[in-house]
Amino acid sequence: MKIRNLFLKLLPVSLLILLISCGEITAKYDAVGDGKILPGDRVGTVNFSMTRTEIVALMGSPDSIFYGGDSFQLADYPVDAYFYYGYVPISIRFHNENMEEITVFNDYFVMDNGIKTGLTKTDIQSIAGIPDNETAGDNWEYLVNLKIMIEFRDGKSDQINVHK
Repeated sequence: MKIRNLFLKLLPVSLLILLISCGEITAKYDAVGDGKILPGDRVGTVNFSMTRTEIVALMGSPDSIFYGGDSFQLADYPVDAYFYYGYVPISIRFHNENMEEITVFNDYFVMDNGIKTGLTKTDIQSIAGIPDNETAGDNWEYLVNLKIMIEFRDGKSDQINVHK
């Protein structure tokens, strides 16, 4: 009886925590909008014409800034740097203030043709055909027409690098 009463007392709190968590999950994607990958143009609301300053205003301070195995702070990053936002997850590569590449790591982000993370090589070939180039690191490049590079892990697309 005591366990039942405790359960009934904790149930409203548990439901409230669940609702708050669901709101946070939805809110974390608000900064990136619809999740559409339009190579050469944008990924969600993150577009290639945006500067580092505009990205920080939109998405907040990155979880990490890195380049070539080194980590940096927002105030002292080098000319070339990747800004990683783990809450989305997305990584943005800058050269000076200019955005050069956007990398997505989950299937929230989708191209109009259906390419997204989690697809097999067969799935991607049926959508996009033979890649322009296949690198030794199990990466496929579709840079000529699609402006993307797909990295595979365990037989499935693990990340999509979108180029401008």
